[in-house]
Amino acid sequence: MTMPPDEQHQILQNVGGLVLDSVDDDWDEITATYSALVGMSTTSLTVTTRDGRTRKGKFPLRAVPMMSELRAGMHDEEKGTWYTAKYTIQRPGKFSVSYEYDTEPVFGFEIDPRTFYEDLDHYPRPFETLPEWLRGKLVEALELIKQDERNG
Repeated sequence: MTMPPDEQHQILQNVGGLVLDSVDDDWDEITATYSALVGMSTTSLTVTTRDGRTRKGKFPLRAVPMMSELRAGMHDEEKGTWYTAKYTIQRPGKFSVSYEYDTEPVFGFEIDPRTFYEDLDHYPRPFETLPEWLRGKLVEALELIKQDERNG
């Protein structure tokens, strides 16, 4: 069952508070990005200052399990769950969140295709909703699984 919207909003409020606590007060916009698969995640934080400069920040570690809970709670049998959430906070306190259900998450290194297979097993969705890149990863994963079985 999908997490109720009010619970999703509460998690986002908590994450937003942690993000705001992690940056200096000279910000005009903050973009926090969280990408995940079962058992792994990556984060980034970009701060745009009032004078238009950008710098990297540190995504708050305490927010990581909250985002994981949100990802699990937003699973829907018709569309699966998202791979990447982009959380943008703008002064004076407006925020928006976008979710990527169909774009391959970027981790900065090669991910074992079996990880995508495990993620889909954990967060199933109908075959016809799978993006082409994911179908390719699943074919690779099945080949590796068969090879592992043959090799004992």
